Amino acid sequence: MELIQYFYSLIPPRISYKDYIDIIILSMIFYRVIVLVQGTSSVQIMLGGIFLVTIYFLADYFHLIALYYTLDLFFSSLVVILVVLFSNDLRRGLASFNFIGFKWRNISLADPYFFDRLYQACEYFTTHKIGSLIVLEKKHSLKHYAHSGTILNARISSPLLVSIFNKDSPLHDGAILINRKLSLYAAACILPLTARINLNIKMGTRHRSAIGISEETDCLAVVVSEENGCISFFENGKQELIELCDFKEKLKKRLLSP
Repeated sequence: MELIQYFYSLIPPRISYKDYIDIIILSMIFYRVIVLVQGTSSVQIMLGGIFLVTIYFLADYFHLIALYYTLDLFFSSLVVILVVLFSNDLRRGLASFNFIGFKWRNISLADPYFFDRLYQACEYFTTHKIGSLIVLEKKHSLKHYAHSGTILNARISSPLLVSIFNKDSPLHDGAILINRKLSLYAAACILPLTARINLNIKMGTRHRSAIGISEETDCLAVVVSEENGCISFFENGKQELIELCDFKEKLKKRLLSP
């Protein structure tokens, strides 16, 4: 009961313009957190946390001493617990506030045929049902993931992309990474699988890797399904099926938009 009275004492008698600014900023932060964790396993963790907080206040109200002090000890270490449970979401969320970043627009003007080469390669993949995973780096560096594969630093061409994902190629198993300089940075890279549990059971490792890398970084992952030749874009952990005729237009929109 004392805890509830303490929170009531924190409410200011009059609301000034500073309070409105305070509320707006806090609302923006809460909104950003909800957007980041939407559709991930973190939602279940947050619901469990809300349940514990509710029990905590009820224990205080009904004077359940043992339960109250047990939860109080738990919440005293809450910062450490949050860092452990939400480490990936925190890293992705803090990185999303990076306002100084790489601009694809400037690079695309230097190499106007870049999108044509990607389109030609993906057209071949979808026509011949060749599975592929292409990850395009944006603000967040992908060097950490590049070292899990073979560093190439090669100029991008559609024949090179096709040859890499050929089933007889030693580099076909894994992802290729395209860096900010528009070079094929690395091939056969191992990417983190998503921890989400609400995915279609038929979704394979390639698609789960695309979700995983797009959850951890701000990259754009392009996947061509080996089963049906369908093209998908993955960004922020979300999948969008793409028609081949719309590939270049939507790729430019994803990479060139501010």
